[in-house]
Amino acid sequence: MKKLSILFLISFACFYSLKAQLNCNSVINQNFTHYPINGSPYIVAYRDTLKCDIKTPEGNTVVTWAMEESSLLIRGEFDYAYILSPTAPWKNAEIIKTYDNLSSTRRFNCHGYAWLRVEQGIDRWIGYDPTYDGIYDPEKAYMKDGSYTKVSQHVYPGKVYWGGTGEDHSAITTSHPDTVISKWNEGPLAKHYWSYNPFMGSSKLEYYIRTPDISGPSKFCSWATYSIDNFPQGASVSWSAPGLSLQTSGNTATVTANTSGTYTISATISLNGNTIPLSKQILVPGYPLIDFLSSNNLDYNGDCDYYDVLRNFDNSQYWGSLTVSTGAGVNLQWSKFSCSAGFEWDYGNYLNNLSTVNVYSKKTGYIVLECAATNGCGITSNKNYYFSAGPSPFFFLVYPNPANDSFTVELVANETDFLHIRTRTAEPSYTIQVRHELLGLVRSEESAEFVKHVSLSGLPAGMYYVHIIMNGKTIDKQVLWKK
Repeated sequence: MKKLSILFLISFACFYSLKAQLNCNSVINQNFTHYPINGSPYIVAYRDTLKCDIKTPEGNTVVTWAMEESSLLIRGEFDYAYILSPTAPWKNAEIIKTYDNLSSTRRFNCHGYAWLRVEQGIDRWIGYDPTYDGIYDPEKAYMKDGSYTKVSQHVYPGKVYWGGTGEDHSAITTSHPDTVISKWNEGPLAKHYWSYNPFMGSSKLEYYIRTPDISGPSKFCSWATYSIDNFPQGASVSWSAPGLSLQTSGNTATVTANTSGTYTISATISLNGNTIPLSKQILVPGYPLIDFLSSNNLDYNGDCDYYDVLRNFDNSQYWGSLTVSTGAGVNLQWSKFSCSAGFEWDYGNYLNNLSTVNVYSKKTGYIVLECAATNGCGITSNKNYYFSAGPSPFFFLVYPNPANDSFTVELVANETDFLHIRTRTAEPSYTIQVRHELLGLVRSEESAEFVKHVSLSGLPAGMYYVHIIMNGKTIDKQVLWKK
């Protein structure tokens, strides 16, 4: 019950001059008239403190009160009058001791016991008086914010709330379906038949359990195990994880991924005719992506990752900068792959998933820089960026992208480079390596053709990385295959 006035014959609370809502840590002075079993009534003064430091499991604030304790004499009289007396109205209830070998206490009431003390071991009164609390039924924060789920009948462990019109009481369930444990205002803590208490039965008993949740990583590299927190006793569960290999054992499930992507693992809990659906989204990272973000003083020359470096403002040298981005948790590292004499480069600090590289030269030439992106799973993808000051060196094209059942590798060169290749050998000689994002190397072919068709037949869909190795140098391309 809410107010501090006792429903039985011992004590009567007189609230003097109710005030507006108080601030956190405000202290109020309350005077109560106590009617002892023997002797004349007398006034008892208490100092109680409003607190705002308690949160529901979902993180919402609950208004509570830190209460000044009653004397041992008064607490003993409550125990006797409610339960221990041979003529007590609830003498068949099982009294539970709290402090000082007594049961009755002002430290917590029924809501404070059921929703807070049982879960966190903290003694507070919840539902002091709406004039002071600034809210009616503050205990309902636990029931309304998703911290607890309402079910149709008694579940152990669980909570019971007297939710009928004009009713206001909380208890915890026990292993016996008709027996609960509840605190009776500043009176005893007792184990009793649900309707055998000072607040009597209810026209609307509401049952709650702590809301179950799937526990486990939101991202994994190859496999992970998941379980259900707050799994109700006596419940059963069925699991599903489309696109993933799934092995289950009760309220735990282990999933294994064969390809990267975003997946959903789901669990359906069945409990006494109640169905509770749960789901959790999972990311399985593939090769990390390296994306173009911006450039300065560079001219994109029409092919992926090839840039012409322009002269700077005073025409004294070639200079340009390129900024790339990647996903969270991915590290970027630059290195020089090859260059002509006199071409230099540097790059700034990796910050906020961005990295900027600068290239510059006082004469014509080229530089090839490799950017390596490594994610938390240790998976690394590489991308080469080609910067040319003056005539461009030879390079490869890979198309179409996305691929069909095959893709084409084409060696492209300007006239000078083309003649240079022809002079050295009748046909160019290079190696094509095809790597799947998760399976690794799946094809390796030698070629002496300027145009080479590579089949993907028999391979799974996904992202492929094409490494073209020529004269000891490697050029990397990405190809997406959607079946």
